[in-house]
Amino acid sequence: MVEPLTPDAGQGLGNGGTALRSDDALVEPVHIRIAPDARLLLVVRLAAGAVASLAGLDVDLIDDVKLAVSESVLAFIEHGSGEAIDVELSASVQGDAPSVGIVARTKTREIDRTHAEFELCWSIIQGVSESCAFDYSDGAATIAVAIRDVAAG
Repeated sequence: MVEPLTPDAGQGLGNGGTALRSDDALVEPVHIRIAPDARLLLVVRLAAGAVASLAGLDVDLIDDVKLAVSESVLAFIEHGSGEAIDVELSASVQGDAPSVGIVARTKTREIDRTHAEFELCWSIIQGVSESCAFDYSDGAATIAVAIRDVAAG
């Protein structure tokens, strides 16, 4: 069960006027497992948008979160081995800056990161995120992305 958030005076974060203490997790991480089917991107995008909204990100950054999660999952749909894709979405406040974390993971053979379509996905992720990383180990590929409202913090 998620505990109620404790407001602090004077720190509006764009989430309906509710302010949060620094370094608070806004919600427990959201875990989604989908089949590698592009039609299911909508489900992941909706969840990512909701988590970003809970974090207090503005509309432009919410769109960046949805784009980053879409490209992360799409990279695995197009270049993975056809295994399920696990996505974890988290929201927090670091200092005064709301932040969303995305981790997408799938079991797969090693992915050709030089493939033009993968490079395009990766370029888009890099363009909308504060930080991102790709890892391949133990038969699984992972993309981790962080998007933070640097203007707020």
